[in-house]
Amino acid sequence: MQESFSKDIIAYLELEHLPADEQAEIVAQIMELLQKRILMRLPEFLGDVDPQILRPIAGDFERLIKLIKTQVPNFDEILKEEVATIQQELKEAAETTTA
Repeated sequence: MQESFSKDIIAYLELEHLPADEQAEIVAQIMELLQKRILMRLPEFLGDVDPQILRPIAGDFERLIKLIKTQVPNFDEILKEEVATIQQELKEAAETTTA
C-alpha cells in the first residue's frame, strides 16, 4: 500500500522532476505527518469500533488503515484532502521563509 501511495504523493505534488533520493525523503516526511494526522483523527474514524479490536493493530499503521477503510467508505478521499492540506501548508511555509 505504501509504495502505491508514495507514487500517488509524488504525482500529486508534482515531484517527478526531483532525484529519487529527494523524492523518497519528501515522501517519508509527508507520510510521517500524514500518519500523525490520521492518528489524531482516529476517534472520528473508529469511534464505534470495539477497543479490543484496535489493541492488536495499534502499532501497525497499514493494518489500521485497512480497518479505517472498512469503517469509512470515502477514506481515500480524506487521505487526498490531508495531502492537499499538507501541500498548502508547505507552500505557505516556503513563501514565509523566502519573504
